[in-house]
Amino acid sequence: MAPGVLLMLHNAVPGREAELDDWYHGTHLGEILQTPGFASGQRFRLLTRSRMTADSPDAPYGYLTLYEVDDVEEAYAAIHRRARSDRDAALAAGVEPPLWISPALDRDMRTWFFETISDRVTGPPTAG
Repeated sequence: MAPGVLLMLHNAVPGREAELDDWYHGTHLGEILQTPGFASGQRFRLLTRSRMTADSPDAPYGYLTLYEVDDVEEAYAAIHRRARSDRDAALAAGVEPPLWISPALDRDMRTWFFETISDRVTGPPTAG
């Protein structure tokens, strides 16, 4: 059992950012977390001033979603099963499929699973 993360880089369809946020926070994150192997999920928005160096290229994606998974293999198999066979069965039965994708999500996206290779390192406690 190897823990890890699922990283997703994506954009909203122009002009539909609020709709994408509503769907992600109201529907999609919860659906993903009902999938075996997934432990948590969090979204991030790109800062407009995010370049680390002046010669860095523009970022092609404005959003990052990061899911922590307890077991990469289990999560990978379960998400593909829900997205394919469970979806096909729901459509055949005339019901809304699991992991329905909002039309506000631009289909040009990138997703990758990564397995953990080190312990989490944190900084010293802050004074307070």
